[in-house]
Amino acid sequence: MNNDRRLLREFIFPQADGLTPHYLPVNLHHIIHNATQIFHINKRKPSDLEPAYIVEAVQQLNNHLAVVIGDDPLTREVQANLSLMVCVYVRATLAAHCLSLLEQFHLSREALDWVLGEIEAKFNSYW
Repeated sequence: MNNDRRLLREFIFPQADGLTPHYLPVNLHHIIHNATQIFHINKRKPSDLEPAYIVEAVQQLNNHLAVVIGDDPLTREVQANLSLMVCVYVRATLAAHCLSLLEQFHLSREALDWVLGEIEAKFNSYW
């Protein structure tokens, strides 16, 4: 998380004033809200998710976000740069705050898997 924050501040937005919004192709809070409605999440029941599962699933998603296919060094660098912001955003929202995610939304494993699938679909449709 600290590496993500430093990368955003020093490399991606070094001249940012903090007031200008930056938009991404994925509205994560909207997707999570949709999941709570689609899967009829009962906030009174405990979630069947564990924080380790959330972190691992987010890491797998970050590895699947592909814009450019290839294995040469230039392709890997282009891929990393294109997916960087979405990966940082997803990690910051889901993996870094997984306990608050569980307490606030009570997502189930099935709902989280759906959320991650929606993120990947939105990302792929954007590019």
